Amino acid sequence: MSEKEGVSRLQQIAENVNRINSENPEFGKSIGEVLGSALLANLQRFNIFQQLAEYIHSVEGRKVLMRNPLNTVRVGPGKSTLHLRVEYTDLAYGFYPQVEIKTVIQSDEEKTFPLYKLFRWDSTK
Repeated sequence: MSEKEGVSRLQQIAENVNRINSENPEFGKSIGEVLGSALLANLQRFNIFQQLAEYIHSVEGRKVLMRNPLNTVRVGPGKSTLHLRVEYTDLAYGFYPQVEIKTVIQSDEEKTFPLYKLFRWDSTK
């Protein structure tokens, strides 16, 4: 679905919800409760400053910076194959060979998480 089609579909859904709400006010109240519950359950995903702070604290000892660390990865229920290409440089902008990573991730449910959570920075070496 293109972006234009997606926006058109959302507009159509909003119009239908408004029409149904005007016919049955209890429906609107129920929708509000569902949306409010969903928002509260996923609030940590919307708090970009908290995610950014967590990322900065996770890399501070090794001075590792990622491009687009808050981009998300979605894994579905079951097995998902994750392909990554890591390109890196040192603080003097010396470049090193890229690393290709292919791994299988197993999940019981669909999850979305920030890219930086795929890495653990070992500060003991």
